[in-house]
Amino acid sequence: MIHVDTLLEKLANLTSSSKQTLVFTDPVSAASVKLEIDQLDSLACQLWDVEVVTGKTPALSLNDRTQLISQKITGLLEPIKTLEIDPLRGIAQLRSDPPAQKNKERLYYELLMEKTGRTTVRRYEGSYVSMERKRIPFTLTREALAKLVSDLSS
Repeated sequence: MIHVDTLLEKLANLTSSSKQTLVFTDPVSAASVKLEIDQLDSLACQLWDVEVVTGKTPALSLNDRTQLISQKITGLLEPIKTLEIDPLRGIAQLRSDPPAQKNKERLYYELLMEKTGRTTVRRYEGSYVSMERKRIPFTLTREALAKLVSDLSS
């Protein structure tokens, strides 16, 4: 598990506010995180990707993990719910439910959870008109990001 204070310390040590990647592994738990940062300031991070890998293969089933994560994650703009679980591929897809609405667009988080313990968080903007979607950056306060990473790595 990556502790909240550990991630906050790593973010505080970053000097550049421009695009960068932060990658580190917790030496005790062997959990790792990779953040694709678009912008960073003293309060928040604008991110393209958050990737967390638990230090060991999770003991819970993918179904149980998706239910647990849906309840634990509270720092995103919308609640997250399981959309689909593919037991053959060992991957689950979770999304904002309901997604945010902006004109004829919908904005939503998507989490891909693998049975190996890897979880990726991204945000998308989709059109009801064209049925297309594009990945967009999303902003989290440093504390909300640290809690998200901690929740995903436990």
